[in-house]
Amino acid sequence: METLQFSRGDVIFMENSIGSSMYEIKSGSVGIYAAYGTDSERKLTELEAGRIFGEMGVIDVMPRSARQSRRATRRRKRSPRRTFRTILTKSPSAFWQSCAA
Repeated sequence: METLQFSRGDVIFMENSIGSSMYEIKSGSVGIYAAYGTDSERKLTELEAGRIFGEMGVIDVMPRSARQSRRATRRRKRSPRRTFRTILTKSPSAFWQSCAA
């Protein structure tokens, strides 16, 4: 896994982009938005440290359903699709535990 740093307001990925990585929040939080930048924009949720996001993009290889933006996060770990699938195959319980966090 690669550790990345983002500043407040940085866009991590856009709605409808094709997912190639999932992320684990190591500190801070991430806002999840639908229809970002339009009159229909709405915040779906905010995720805190210890949570993962973007996993559906590496599971189903479909366009992302929402935009993720840094709210107050300093660090995140990124897992490319290949790494994610290896982890999921070798230890599915680790994936489900991180989803429940």
